[in-house]
Amino acid sequence: MNAFKNNIIATDLDNTLVGDEEALRTLLRTIEGTFSTIFITGRHKQSTLQLLEANGIPLPDILVCDAGATIYTGPEFQQDNGWKKKTQAHWQPEHIKFIMTFLPSIAKHPVPNENRLSYTIQDENIVEAAKLQLKNADIPCHCIYSSGKDFDILPEGANKGSALQYVIEQYVSETARVLAAGDSGNDEDMLTQGFPAVVVANHQPELEKLRGYPNIHFAEHEFAAGILEGWEHFYSLVKK
Repeated sequence: MNAFKNNIIATDLDNTLVGDEEALRTLLRTIEGTFSTIFITGRHKQSTLQLLEANGIPLPDILVCDAGATIYTGPEFQQDNGWKKKTQAHWQPEHIKFIMTFLPSIAKHPVPNENRLSYTIQDENIVEAAKLQLKNADIPCHCIYSSGKDFDILPEGANKGSALQYVIEQYVSETARVLAAGDSGNDEDMLTQGFPAVVVANHQPELEKLRGYPNIHFAEHEFAAGILEGWEHFYSLVKK
């Protein structure tokens, strides 16, 4: 793995980095050669790599997938065993799937692995019922509901925020300048982790509750332009 640069953007992909082609190209030109990147996404690994290729986005220094459940490092993006051991020890996907079968009006997302489980649920009452069922079954897990329909169930202790914290502690210099960027509820843990963070203007309504939080900037610009606005807000001039 290449050494991290002192400027680091840790960003969600869909509707944050990706969504406005012109703004994306401007950001990529601006950070080329002077920034390291950590991509933190709800997508699984293969889907993420396909998205990057389709949009002409250079590979990141580290890839965090499955809403924080998996971390991939190195030139071949191998799964980080330290994070896997930390989060998967008490993970019970079969038990969780069994419990979820008793809930109405839900659809399980097809994913190539079970590092996390993901469902479409459009009724918040069913979301709360699912959380209660999992709690009553004494299953250690972390639940995230975002965009009014996406319900993710992750291993206990796994989310975008804790994954970013782990990456910074394991791989990044203490003097590095970090910006986190996101647009929806599954970014909340990352945005509130304590690093300077930007919520892009096209964010989902569930992030409005973060207004006024220290170190969180609500951008006036959308997508990648909002990320650059966030960097300028916290750090001003780009330094190599």
